[in-house]
Amino acid sequence: MVKYKIGFMRDVKGIINSRYWVFGIWDLGFGIWDLYFLFQVSGFKFQVSGFRFQVSGFRLQVAG
Repeated sequence: MVKYKIGFMRDVKGIINSRYWVFGIWDLGFGIWDLYFLFQVSGFKFQVSGFRFQVSGFRLQVAG
């Protein structure tokens, strides 16, 4: 859990690194609840990463 958590936080801090986010999209999907919590903590980053959150949701449905 800590692994993908830290990785996602790193990606959010540097959105320019989209390759890392796409590469770890499955881990992001499994940690969607932690992702939502992180967005709650930082509303500003939620707006910036809102689009990527929708994309990860679609992949989550496929994986579910």
